[in-house]
Amino acid sequence: MGAVKVMLAERNLPDREKHNSRLFVDLCENIHIHYREYRLLFSLPEYYEFVDIVNRSTDDVRNYLAQNSDYEEGRYKTTLMVAGGKARQMKFLENSPEPHRSHYFNNDLTIELQEEYITDEIHVHYRDLRLAMNRECFKALADSFTEARKKLDQFEQSNQYDRKYHPDRAIPNWEQDPAIKACDTPLMGRKRVSVNKIASHWHKNMLTDWQPEAAAIDTLKQRIQQGGDITPIVLTREENGRHLIIDGHHRVRAYLELGLDKVPAIITDLTWQQSEPIRQAESLLKTFDHGTDY
Repeated sequence: MGAVKVMLAERNLPDREKHNSRLFVDLCENIHIHYREYRLLFSLPEYYEFVDIVNRSTDDVRNYLAQNSDYEEGRYKTTLMVAGGKARQMKFLENSPEPHRSHYFNNDLTIELQEEYITDEIHVHYRDLRLAMNRECFKALADSFTEARKKLDQFEQSNQYDRKYHPDRAIPNWEQDPAIKACDTPLMGRKRVSVNKIASHWHKNMLTDWQPEAAAIDTLKQRIQQGGDITPIVLTREENGRHLIIDGHHRVRAYLELGLDKVPAIITDLTWQQSEPIRQAESLLKTFDHGTDY
């Protein structure tokens, strides 16, 4: 959200042409996301990072809305940081040449009149964002920029404008902390819990006292190693410094065999005894899955 000091230009644009009413992803010389008249350009690593964050954030938004039925659009005048929390808001992109640089058209600004057979007459390239429009819309946009530049010059000639501190511009200092730089941005409700704090009610040592189906564990290990999304385990609340597994023995075993310390989990406010209905329901679901070949 912003806070307007001076309105430099304002006008109504002509309606979009109907062909600019689509959303699709185009793999041509690089990845393009076409959304209405906007084009976002990515290298493949940048694209994968972008969609992963969007997917995880969408799950967060849905979780938040499911838990806050009174939410109304337009009510919040500043950032309501739901998706990934403060860590996601402050975390730099990782799959670009540098966090503030992109692979394609990093500092380019071009305005092009296209050949007559091209769908949109004008392309405005601003870094790795492209705006596609007809000449009528472009003229309105260009006139607005001209008007805004004149008003900005007039304002600066008669007013003092000193840029003030904003915490978002201090992100480089924030990222210098190794613990913050390496922070995880889990989905809302998920935590990464140390395996040392996770125990089984049934097996004192899950590596030696339990022999699960090896193929199932190997499949989970492969998914974890490939960075696939793993459903979080479900744990009781902490008692005596540990959580008991309500659901997720196979996933914990896979993490243990891989020698990984942190397991994605949802921590309930339930004791082991209180979790009995959940465990019964999970057992029935597993029986159903096996009986119907999933």
